[in-house]
Amino acid sequence: MALPISWQVIGLLLFASILAAAVFLSLASYSRIETISGEISPNTGITQIIPRRLGVIEWVEIADGEFVSEGDILVKIDTDVAQEGGVTESQTLLDTLNVRESVIKVQQRQVALAASENLSQSRARILGLQADLAGLQEQISVQEGLVTSARDQLDQAKKIAKGGFISTRDIRVREETYLARRQQLTQLRQTSALRQASIEEARRAAKQASASSKGEVAALESQLIDTVQRKNSVSASKSYQIAAPVSGQVTALTANIGQVVSPQAPIMSIIPRFSKLEAKLYAPTEAVAYLDVGNEVTVKIAQLGSVRAEITQIARAPVVQSDANGVPVAAYVVTAKLSRNYVKASGKNERLLAGMALTASIQTRKQSLVRWLFEPLFEVQERP
Repeated sequence: MALPISWQVIGLLLFASILAAAVFLSLASYSRIETISGEISPNTGITQIIPRRLGVIEWVEIADGEFVSEGDILVKIDTDVAQEGGVTESQTLLDTLNVRESVIKVQQRQVALAASENLSQSRARILGLQADLAGLQEQISVQEGLVTSARDQLDQAKKIAKGGFISTRDIRVREETYLARRQQLTQLRQTSALRQASIEEARRAAKQASASSKGEVAALESQLIDTVQRKNSVSASKSYQIAAPVSGQVTALTANIGQVVSPQAPIMSIIPRFSKLEAKLYAPTEAVAYLDVGNEVTVKIAQLGSVRAEITQIARAPVVQSDANGVPVAAYVVTAKLSRNYVKASGKNERLLAGMALTASIQTRKQSLVRWLFEPLFEVQERP
């Protein structure tokens, strides 16, 4: 029995649909997009201006956004500020330096006294050893005479013994006397050599002690000179000026006349001249493996717009960043070159500024829909 034409058409359409779906699944691809955060930053970094000492700002020479040259005076800070108890910082510092100067002078006297005592002890020891050596030399001279006398007596006795006038026992006594005196002479010479070595060692020790004390005296003298110079500097300067370390544009200016400042907080920043803005992205470990230098990313500035960027550098080691919940996570710093320094917003070109927060969409993986649908099966098949 033949099928109606309508069923044949439906069958053909169903077959064509399945075939089209199969072709689509085999040819179409799926891209996984990872969104990471970052900021706009100059490629030369930002120079922070931090006061060297506690003080009060007397005047400010610049305004936020103004361009300055290296060496331009930015602010003047009065350091003679009264602390708790009505004492100024400079007076507190001078008191500290005065105490340090007194301590150094006491140490100098102690070192000099110790060096003098060591020198006196060394000289006394050397003189004593030299006196012992002189006495030993006299004993050696006397002993050498006794050895010579004993040898002569032994030689004479041996000649007489040939005539039978002296006994063998007398000859042996003279030989023992001669050997004993030679042994005593050897001991005296050894003792003399030891005394001479002790004298040389004492002289070397005295030289080393003298050199060491001279080194301590020189170090203390250097510390004393430094302390006196610092005292003079504090006394002569009750205020100081801060000059621009680099040429560039002033930003993040928080300094105001009469404001108390300290070395713990910056009062402004300078973006170096001729620096170019770039995107600093913080890629998590699961995303950085899919990034390469030369990849393009889309950088989005909140409520403004987006701009294209090209990755120019990927850090080799991670840094610790905090996520949205404040939990520290490891991330790799990825540097990307911006295609332009502005974004289009509401029909206008809005200039990008250093410090602007951004997000970037990164394609971490691209695969066919067939592989995406049957990825567990492919993974099993690819296992060794």
